[in-house]
Amino acid sequence: MLPDELTLDPPTDTATATPIAAPALSVVVCSYNGERTLGACLDALDRQNRRESIEVIVVDDGSRDLTRAIATRTGVRLVALDTNGGLSAARNAGLAVATAPLVAFTDDDCVPADDWAANTIAAFDADQRTLAVGGEVDALHHDSLVRRYLAANNPLQPLEIEFARGSGIVNRLRIYIRQQAVQRAERREAYSLVGASMAFRRKTLLDIGGFAPDIRFGGDDEYVCTLIRDRHGIGSLVVDSRVRVAHDFDPRLRDTLRRSYAYGVGNGRQWRWHGGLPSVGPTPLAAGVIAVALAPVGLGASLSGFIAVPVVVYRRWLITAFRRRSGESLVWPVLQFSQE
Repeated sequence: MLPDELTLDPPTDTATATPIAAPALSVVVCSYNGERTLGACLDALDRQNRRESIEVIVVDDGSRDLTRAIATRTGVRLVALDTNGGLSAARNAGLAVATAPLVAFTDDDCVPADDWAANTIAAFDADQRTLAVGGEVDALHHDSLVRRYLAANNPLQPLEIEFARGSGIVNRLRIYIRQQAVQRAERREAYSLVGASMAFRRKTLLDIGGFAPDIRFGGDDEYVCTLIRDRHGIGSLVVDSRVRVAHDFDPRLRDTLRRSYAYGVGNGRQWRWHGGLPSVGPTPLAAGVIAVALAPVGLGASLSGFIAVPVVVYRRWLITAFRRRSGESLVWPVLQFSQE
């Protein structure tokens, strides 16, 4: 929740921004040791075609690099935290000093499209019942095997409304299969938004107490979306595919698996707090069951069954490899299986 002392006495605030009479949108960018990518994010925000209507707030979450210096530029309001408190605490710090009725969040390794802010504002204006708006996330680079895989199987996507039907294994399996092929509407109701591109009516966030500060990374976005959805109904959360950012994925496989683990922990935390069963990917579950079933036959049979499941389930990668005449896609089932 948003601590009382944060609301009443915000952290050190270095106002380098040119005052905006009445900004329509406050954009909060939280950064921890983000000197490599933060500059590109701020450049993209400077290019917004409604730049005069937004205020940009950078929260330096106790960085030990040049993050603070990079954020000290005209048009940016810098909030400097002395110690690293995690993403939720940083987002609460940005929320505390935001002055616009709408507050958007993106990450320091994201590059918003030039119309990102304008489309975010328009998505709220289209329906006054809309309390939260999320967007789509694209891959910024395609220059390595891991980045090309993440472009094809992006983990940073909103949770679709079908999750509201229940947390049972059958419903999860149905969603899992449907997500592989269904074309989504441009504007649609959502179950949860993704932190790399999400915006809220400021009053709505304050009313639920903001983000949970004990969530350092992974699941903070789903936490606030669950509270809003429970209080105001499913239709209060919307995804608009015109609201787009490009994410600068780390090219290292280790980072991809680290993020997947953090998201899994966050997902389990949500089920523990709000009820239901922990989310288990159907592919690893099926692979494990088959491996155990074949164990009496022998170790070779057990391993073969374990490996065969992702190859069969993720057959779209085999089709991709055939169509593109590229053997690289044959590795992608292994990557997706490792993530899940």
